[in-house]
Amino acid sequence: MVTQRSRLPLLLGRLAFYTAGQLILCIGIILNTKTGLGVAPINSLPYLVSETSSLTLGQATTILYLLCIIAQCLMLRKIRLSVLLQLPFSYVFGLLIDLFDRLLDVVQPHGLLSAAAWLAVAVVCVALGVTMAVSMDLVASPPDGTVQTVSQVYRKDFGLSKNLFDILMVSLSILGGLLFPHRLIGIGTGTIVNALLVGRFAGLFRRKLAGVIETLKSAKIFGV
Repeated sequence: MVTQRSRLPLLLGRLAFYTAGQLILCIGIILNTKTGLGVAPINSLPYLVSETSSLTLGQATTILYLLCIIAQCLMLRKIRLSVLLQLPFSYVFGLLIDLFDRLLDVVQPHGLLSAAAWLAVAVVCVALGVTMAVSMDLVASPPDGTVQTVSQVYRKDFGLSKNLFDILMVSLSILGGLLFPHRLIGIGTGTIVNALLVGRFAGLFRRKLAGVIETLKSAKIFGV
């Protein structure tokens, strides 16, 4: 049972766990872009935009997230607080993407083996970051919020909705690449590896961290 005295440390721990997850996720996203093997499906469209325009990766990510928020409102036919909270999240997340893009500019793989090693690190970071952030049930990232909304409104399985969303992002990226620079940008082996392994590693981390997650979530924030 959570007492009033123990509640504050757990609340702070829950917020810290969520924040750490988002930071680790940012690192994983950026490392994916540094390998040269292909980015994660969810990041494929922002990466294409950033590579073919004057926008930074963070700015392109923020724009995509804002479009996801609009899509959620249209599907729900109303504006929820949980969706509105994704607005400041999108702005801050975009800033963090650009920050880590600069900080990790030193990562320049030389050769396939080095690139594969960094890809492995990226996959682990994305999976761990997603697990830590999503498990706290606080502010969802707009893409995850969109997938949840599709699943809820159209009564589709969440896993299926997630797969369809990723396929949509990759398809739009491929189409955009072929239409404008007339070549694929950011789509490669790394994209497939992320699609196949991130979910599996996330499930593994969820099981390993189950005790910590349960303890931290015992401290409710606004009833959540």
